Amino acid sequence: MTYAKRENFPKRFQELSSFARAFSHPARLTILDMLARSGEMISGEICDRIPLSRETVSHHLQELVKAGMITGEAEGKHVLYRLDTAHILAMEEVFHHYLLEITARALSQAGEIDGA
Repeated sequence: MTYAKRENFPKRFQELSSFARAFSHPARLTILDMLARSGEMISGEICDRIPLSRETVSHHLQELVKAGMITGEAEGKHVLYRLDTAHILAMEEVFHHYLLEITARALSQAGEIDGA
């Protein structure tokens, strides 16, 4: 059985990379900022405010949903989007601990090299 390359890595790293990927485009950051300022928006409002095609904005919205950063709830013909603050805060904590961990390892390693 063949596995996707991502599956060869620890689950923690897969989650971190998915979350980080959500930040990899200015349109996604703009969407996050708009939702943080407004609380919630329907997809049409978001599309009207971003200088990209509706299809492209929809793709970015789905990437943010997939990363757990936003939720989308059907409201008639529209989808109402909101930040998933609980997930964002949980991932912020995971990222914070990961960055502390790798920094501590690097500093420890540098100390071992300098002290040698």
